[in-house]
Formats: sequence, structure tokens, C-alpha cells
Amino acid sequence: MNTAMPEGSIRVTLRFDPDFNDFLPAKRRGRPVCIMPGHATTIKDLVESCGVPHTEIGELRLKGSGCASFATRVSDGDCFE
Repeated sequence: MNTAMPEGSIRVTLRFDPDFNDFLPAKRRGRPVCIMPGHATTIKDLVESCGVPHTEIGELRLKGSGCASFATRVSDGDCFE
């Protein structure tokens, strides 16, 4: 199986606190959500594309870099918690 990503696409992982399970589809609850948006975007847009209103989230953390803002542009391999 070829797991290579198309050129220019990015992969971002989101780890939601269990408190947000009501916003997530059943298949995305309790596990990391891997998203391949295909273009640079903000973490706010990705969070909301999962069904979680950004206004419900108090703090975002970019693994390895500390706190992040909703305006943070995602990069390939980013993991937000």
C-alpha cells in the first residue's frame, strides 16, 4: 500500500479532550483526528471543520511548541491538543 501524500498536501493531527465528544461524529470520538486539508489553513478552520465551535475551546497546544492561537497556520506533521 502506498501511503505517500500528494505533493503540496499536509497532514495535521487533532487530539480533542473528551469533553468535546458531543460535537464530534461517533467515528472521531476518543481518538486522534487526522486531517489532510490539502492546503495551508488555520487551526481554527480545522477545529470547526470537525464540528467543534472554536468558541468552546479555551486553550490550544501545538505539541512541542506550547500554546497556539486560532490564527496559527498549520504545517505538515503538526499535532494540536
